[in-house]
Amino acid sequence: LLHLPSAIRRVKAEPLPAGVDVLLQVVAGDAAVQREAATRTERPVDMIREAAEFFVEQILLAPESGSYRILGAAAEAPASELRHNMALLLRWLHPDKMHTDDRRALVERVTLAWENLKTPERRASYDRQQQGQRQPSKASGRRHRSQNMTGPPTVGHNHRTRNGKPSLLRRALYLLLGR
Repeated sequence: LLHLPSAIRRVKAEPLPAGVDVLLQVVAGDAAVQREAATRTERPVDMIREAAEFFVEQILLAPESGSYRILGAAAEAPASELRHNMALLLRWLHPDKMHTDDRRALVERVTLAWENLKTPERRASYDRQQQGQRQPSKASGRRHRSQNMTGPPTVGHNHRTRNGKPSLLRRALYLLLGR
């Protein structure tokens, strides 16, 4: 995705691939996992880390992502996996490692996702809420985009965050295109 950002929309619409746990270990700074990934891919560790961070930012932490996706897991994942992934994400986003204000919104997404899923009761409530949002509206038989924010953005999607700054995708494209 780092070298083919045009695939982001497609990847966002697909289920998470196998190996997300490895990406989370890479972004969290696990040196052994980073070296192993670099050896397997024959790429430098810096490139592996940059690509993993890009995937996490664009696919897991996208504003439209649901709590399971934010935590890099399927809905069937055990609570221990959700907790472990949350810890890896927060280790990566810790202010001592990342000195940018842009990360505050990402930390909020991770902590909200964890709050939604951290107990069996909250998880069941979240699952019921998500199931209800996937049901078509009885009045029109169609869903409005705001009822299901798990899909890719529409053509007219606003590429700015709530604070008025360009989204991560827009900033990445600016960086890649030199604008």
